[in-house]
Amino acid sequence: MCGIGGVLRFDGAEVDLGLLRRMAGSLAHRGPDDEGVYTAGPLGLVNRRLAVLDPTPQGHQPMGSPDGSLWLTHNGEIYNYQELRAELSAAGRVFKTGTDTEVILAAFEAWGIACLERFVGMFAFALWDARDDTLWLARDRLGIKPLHYACDGQRLVFASEIKTLFLDGDVHKEMRAEAFAEYLAYTHPLERDTTWFKDVHTVPPGCYGRVNDGRLEVTSWWDPVDCYRRSPAEGPDLVHEVREQLEDAVTLHVRSDVSLGAYLSGGLDSSLVVGLVAETLPDPVWTFSGAFAEGERYDERRYVRLVVDRWHTVHHEVVPDDEAFRHDIGQVAWQLDEPSVGVAAFSQYEVCRLVKDSGVKVVNGGQGGDEVFGGYPRYLRHTEPGWAGALRQAFDLPVMKAHVRRRLYDGSFGRRVTGLHPDLARRLGDFRPTRPSALADPVADAMYFDLRYYLPALLQVEDRMSMAMSIESRLPLLDHRLVELAASIPSSTLMPDGRLKGLLRQSVADVVPTEIVERRDKAGFPTPFGPWVRGPLGGWARDLLLGPDFTARRVFAPRYLRALLDLHQKTPLPMTYPLWVAVSVALWFEAFDPGIDW
Repeated sequence: MCGIGGVLRFDGAEVDLGLLRRMAGSLAHRGPDDEGVYTAGPLGLVNRRLAVLDPTPQGHQPMGSPDGSLWLTHNGEIYNYQELRAELSAAGRVFKTGTDTEVILAAFEAWGIACLERFVGMFAFALWDARDDTLWLARDRLGIKPLHYACDGQRLVFASEIKTLFLDGDVHKEMRAEAFAEYLAYTHPLERDTTWFKDVHTVPPGCYGRVNDGRLEVTSWWDPVDCYRRSPAEGPDLVHEVREQLEDAVTLHVRSDVSLGAYLSGGLDSSLVVGLVAETLPDPVWTFSGAFAEGERYDERRYVRLVVDRWHTVHHEVVPDDEAFRHDIGQVAWQLDEPSVGVAAFSQYEVCRLVKDSGVKVVNGGQGGDEVFGGYPRYLRHTEPGWAGALRQAFDLPVMKAHVRRRLYDGSFGRRVTGLHPDLARRLGDFRPTRPSALADPVADAMYFDLRYYLPALLQVEDRMSMAMSIESRLPLLDHRLVELAASIPSSTLMPDGRLKGLLRQSVADVVPTEIVERRDKAGFPTPFGPWVRGPLGGWARDLLLGPDFTARRVFAPRYLRALLDLHQKTPLPMTYPLWVAVSVALWFEAFDPGIDW
């Protein structure tokens, strides 16, 4: 796991070594074990290494091929690197390290960019091919590892994190207003290559970019929609098939030359990962969880304890409070690069700190189970996400006052008074975020949408919070073979008789405590942000949202923010999520000071 970055100038001039050094420094938290810079005229590659496989100096990056024609800076893990190495060795390739980085180089030499299809893993890498002066930027199928870039026709700058790009003074921090509209409606951008910044783009999940002769061409090399469209997988052996694939995924995901543990929330997904890891490894698993002292709604430790007792794990837990939130939330916003999909980013940050403090370097988690196996109640309702409806309701000031369900806007931002500042509403005009649709079956289409658009927003949090603490977060439930299998299974089989993740529950019933297998509630790492704002953080939230630094941004109408805060204090209305949206945006402005054009 690493932080990567680089610059390619199209005018042939030498790249600025000082800029490369600063870029590497900005990524130090992603890779505290080593720093590397490679330059070749107009090209510069940087790497900050978190040494997990072959942690010796032999794994130094950027890494070159034996003849020096290829240079690679790589972030992530190729879990099947041992199998690929054996295949390439049989074909005559000699390896000098025990890293997956060297395997990527050899695979590219053998198969070209088609090597991506052979990788099982999470990765983002930049590979320079001096034979034809081509730079390749590649990203894993699901987008577990990030890769951002800015390209203005004069040069390309890329990095694992957006903030690193701004070290190049020609990459501007101007906000993309449409991103804000998409955030209000769906909590994430809908154009897969965009960010909150006009100048900054993202290599989409399952895509690669080819840069040659001053041109960047992005190509999709994997899309789960193809799996949803194939002939459905059916039959009595599906439970066994899912279990076998789960076991194989976990077997690959525990490969490590350093200490390894697992997140444990008390839900089905993390519990099954802990169980399968415990069955795979000879020693007790180190597990990590977080809880809050604000009541049972925010404390799942009784479920956590069932798993700990079942597998005799070496367990660690943290109980953050409002003071920790006040102290850390600014750093959380800075690390995220963009406003967060939910306040649980803070909770995850605290658990990741716990992992780091324990000395564990690699941790497996259950992210992805809901999107892959059908874990959201909205799949049964064939409707938009529940939080989106609540958000649209809450962002209409007259609606809040009248306690009537209505939408944030009808047709456009400019046709009615909303919680938006009038200047921003005029800037957005008739723009309306439109949810893409790819499949005729509404349930399959909802699951595909979440996998392709919503999941990357969750993975942004997963990546940034773990890397902020210099730990590697692995997600075996997003092994692409498991995703492809699940996508080929009819939703009625994934969720038999309307039971969310029913097929998955059957497949792991022997490794997960029965009380967890039979759970009907869904917690999602609840954080007591609402109670805190009603209590000790009330003044902090009011100062943040109504202070001159934020109101001058002309994003929300101040009267809307004032009403939102008052309603949250004085009524039982569910204002927590819209409050978090406003706070998250305010923290983002505070962290990055982006420009606006309204």
